[in-house]
Amino acid sequence: MSQKVKGFWFFGALAGLLMLGMGAKPALADSVTYVMTMGNAGLTNHGTCCPGPYANVTVTLTSATTATVTITSLDTGGYTYLLGEVGVNVNASSFTAAFGSASNSLPASAGFSAGTWTDEGSKNMDGFGTFNQVFGGVQFNNTATSVTITLTNTGGTWSSAGDVLVSGGGVFPAAVHSYACLNPCTAAEGATSTGFATVPEPASIALLGTGMLAIAGAIRRRKKQTVVAQ
Repeated sequence: MSQKVKGFWFFGALAGLLMLGMGAKPALADSVTYVMTMGNAGLTNHGTCCPGPYANVTVTLTSATTATVTITSLDTGGYTYLLGEVGVNVNASSFTAAFGSASNSLPASAGFSAGTWTDEGSKNMDGFGTFNQVFGGVQFNNTATSVTITLTNTGGTWSSAGDVLVSGGGVFPAAVHSYACLNPCTAAEGATSTGFATVPEPASIALLGTGMLAIAGAIRRRKKQTVVAQ
């Protein structure tokens, strides 16, 4: 077999691997997940209380100009982190944001409801700077375990889910106002701690970067192989 044919087969396999890594999703229906691992002093200055991660943020691109953001609270280290406010930094010169839904998965007997969330516009999220779109305004017994919002880019287009939120250069893509509640969490118990949390980078992009390094290594190793004569 000629080197040309072998090279064609290898890059064909590489393309297939990349498709699997991205879930073989259509170009305008991809998603990226951010994991919130950074807490401010309100969450972390309480001894053994409140280790991260605190929440997941999944951005799904549904068209070149629309995206859905889903924020889901996490249970970590015996604590439930309830959502009282969510903020995002939208990567667009102009945009609109519509609140989709808020829900609380805790049993009704725990005394919680998701409450009524309001559009707070641009707002500072304590310790992490200003976010250009924030929803919230609820108290401990009206918090949520899942929140969805829809973003529409009115000043351009997004090429991927990773483009929807700003990330890098000291700017965080998303943040939450989190209420830590010791399991089993009840409204009568009250919050063990309340503070803000955010995330430094998209988890899935970091994983993809690791995979690409491995692929690059495989390419270099293949180039060192002896060429088979025709």
